[in-house]
Amino acid sequence: ELERAYFEAARGVAPGIVFEAAARLVSVVGVSTARPSEGRHWGRLAELALADVPDGEQLRHAGLLINLGNIDHQSGAYPQAKQHYEQALVILEGALGPEHPHAAAYLNNLGRAQAVTGAYEEAKRLHERALAIRERALGPEHPDVAGNLINLAAVYGGTGDHEHARRLFERALAITEKALGPEHPQVAICLTSLALTDEATGRVQEAQARYERAIALE
Repeated sequence: ELERAYFEAARGVAPGIVFEAAARLVSVVGVSTARPSEGRHWGRLAELALADVPDGEQLRHAGLLINLGNIDHQSGAYPQAKQHYEQALVILEGALGPEHPHAAAYLNNLGRAQAVTGAYEEAKRLHERALAIRERALGPEHPDVAGNLINLAAVYGGTGDHEHARRLFERALAITEKALGPEHPQVAICLTSLALTDEATGRVQEAQARYERAIALE
């Protein structure tokens, strides 16, 4: 369906549709179906199409860079992922400002790429900044804030600071249960994260109880 839309639009009738179709194929083909080479091919076609889009080019380009970064991250090309995420963040901040709510998602992507390469201090800084933006934009009890807390907690866990990670995971769990209910599938993610932290600190019984509850929610 997407490929047909792309080639039909590529006749020059609607350059915006040409770009959007190619950009979506970057994600669908490159990430969802794990075919990175083909996804990058669609990325090159999207960049060519972008030159013909009359307006909104900057933010469209930023979104494309995020998709390309996701391909890189999934395929283990972490330096390239960081480069794409950094470029996307620069574009977004230039267009909307560094405190715009959309910046939080871009910061999270870059933070994940930094953490997976062991750059934990930089990952902390990025995730803390993303958390602050989300809290200001949505309020401290919004479920999206819980996602930022989980990201930040994972970084602390990676550095061995499991107690700090536990506090962040516990706050994420409390927010999720309050906002979405104790039976929501997102609660299982928080419980599993806490269980892993329990295991790392020798709290085997607590870990088992959390795992069992998480399994029951899935």
